[in-house]
Amino acid sequence: MRLLTNAAILAMIFVMAAPVHGFRADTDERPILPWDLVIQKEKPELPIAKVMFDSSHSFDALHYSIHMTYPFNSGTFSAYCEMRAVSNENNLSQVELDMVHLVADGVSGERWVDTLSFTRTDSTIIVNLAEPLQTGDTFTVRIRYHDTAQQRGMYYYPRNFYSMAEPYDARWWFPCYDKPWDKATGNVEFIVEDPDELSLQSRMASNGSFWGVYYSEIYTIYNWETDIPMSTYLFCVALLDSCAHWTVNIPDGTGDSIPCMYYVFREDSALAAYDFANVPHMMGAFNYYFGPYPFEKYGMVAVTPFAYGGMEHQTMTTINRSWINGTRANEFGIAHELAHQWWGDMVTMSDFRHIWLNEGFATYAEALFTEYFYGQNTYAPRIQWYQDYYFIYDEYYGRFPLFDPVAIFNAAEYFKGALVLHMLRGMMGDEAFFNGLRQYGQLYRYGNASTEDFRAVMEDVSGLSLFTFFHQWIYEPGYPEYRYAWSYSQSGIGYVINLNVAQVQQNAPIFTMPIQYRIHTATGDTTVTLLNSQQLQTYDIYVTGIPTAVDFDPNHWVVCKVQLVNSIDDFGRIPQEYSLLPNYPNPFNGGTVISFILPKDEQVKLAVYDINGRIVKTLVDGWVEKGGHSYRWEATLADGSPAAAGTYIYRLDAGGRKFAGKMTYLK
Repeated sequence: MRLLTNAAILAMIFVMAAPVHGFRADTDERPILPWDLVIQKEKPELPIAKVMFDSSHSFDALHYSIHMTYPFNSGTFSAYCEMRAVSNENNLSQVELDMVHLVADGVSGERWVDTLSFTRTDSTIIVNLAEPLQTGDTFTVRIRYHDTAQQRGMYYYPRNFYSMAEPYDARWWFPCYDKPWDKATGNVEFIVEDPDELSLQSRMASNGSFWGVYYSEIYTIYNWETDIPMSTYLFCVALLDSCAHWTVNIPDGTGDSIPCMYYVFREDSALAAYDFANVPHMMGAFNYYFGPYPFEKYGMVAVTPFAYGGMEHQTMTTINRSWINGTRANEFGIAHELAHQWWGDMVTMSDFRHIWLNEGFATYAEALFTEYFYGQNTYAPRIQWYQDYYFIYDEYYGRFPLFDPVAIFNAAEYFKGALVLHMLRGMMGDEAFFNGLRQYGQLYRYGNASTEDFRAVMEDVSGLSLFTFFHQWIYEPGYPEYRYAWSYSQSGIGYVINLNVAQVQQNAPIFTMPIQYRIHTATGDTTVTLLNSQQLQTYDIYVTGIPTAVDFDPNHWVVCKVQLVNSIDDFGRIPQEYSLLPNYPNPFNGGTVISFILPKDEQVKLAVYDINGRIVKTLVDGWVEKGGHSYRWEATLADGSPAAAGTYIYRLDAGGRKFAGKMTYLK
């Protein structure tokens, strides 16, 4: 969710210097990059406890029945939400639901007359049950409430009224246990009061199957229902004035078809018909790669204004009206949201620490669609596009792991997440990779999965050990930067290539990756695959013809930067001047490594100082040979006692010059 199409992003690059789009005059003069517009910042959360998938919960929601009354000429609505649930513990006497800003008018149990007492906090409603429940007991809580749309969770504008709740905004439009792993079935009854003939031209879209519409002189009632569980952030409603709607039946991959329902403003219908024309091909691609479409219907509803590009509500994607323009310029965004029906809706990440499982998968699906529909030669440029933008984002916004990001919807989750899948495909091969995706989908169908769940499936299907791969690409920051040099000598009737490969990245681990090399010789070309796992690694490769060139990763399966050099030293660098490298890791809570490079043998001193300039510990003070050197500081003082947490300076004195860096020690 929360992205503009890639075509739109690319277009933005060329207008970044324009006054409106180019600079933030009120803050700084850094150019606005594509993802400033692509990935919206999360709205501030209330100070509530962070609850994760692996925590316990006293009940499970089974079904939400939402009944809303809305006059259409204002943002005010009244509603009641009926939650059916099952107790997970003995003597359950209270139920706490997430509920923000909504005004509670009353609570009842199984019957309307069974009034229940309740209390409110800023972010919850706590309902006292009529009697204690035991494990396995089912119960119903019905909450009546009203509010005016706060442009959060529920949005009101003169021509449309819609919900948008990812990650935690469902609680702003209906009381619920608003965590992605507690899936429930649902139905929505939407009652539109008729101040005039307006609602006769309106239409309402929601999740699941359309059960019908009832018209009277004073109101219109829409009913939608699904018996397939979904996360609360995927529940949706959207009501459009002067709406054109139509249905296209699309093959679902099983020999049957599913209805695809479109809702747009009447004046947009001709453009939308053109822009949506490739949806059947997208469905065909994803049926082929991922398995049959998993729900009872699909649909898209276009709203405006909308702060995002698209949102993958289960079976009914909400898109920005601007995507409808008669050019198909945003079809990758449309493909992205459709792919979420498999990855995000059918299989939902266990919690938002694993958001890459949603966004990385859907972004990679864009590349699969272009490969399927436009031809294999279009796949590689798409992957290169992801890599280029990920590298730029990494440079401007900082380096962090994909797992548990500080900002949930950052561009790395999309682009790097997609690139992780691209590399997995290269390591596993197409047959095992796509079998693995389909098996992962079936195993966690209509449920939730974590990164480790996904890894376990791919290991089982491929027979590979993927612990190191996932650790370095998901749980660690950055990517490898390689430098390589080669030479050869004659050996008998053949030749030996001496290949030196160095990893020179900073603030990132040393990566372990299988890397292909294409060796060109006078008698022909050959490709070899070598495992690279060290900062500096040397290989001897025997060939029969005179070597003329060595290509690093010729098929671009590894996400990296690479440079061919004439020769390299112990750090993969040509030592031409003094260099103090950034310590790694930083910040750190154990030890950290400080490295430097000398162009000649030299008397040097490397020491750690506190922020006031007092020496804390000397790591080296003496004669050191030229080349690269690393020293580890274990966060201890000169006497071996532990250092205090805080900011420290490390300084290298060499060649009559001083070099310094800053590091942060966390306990």
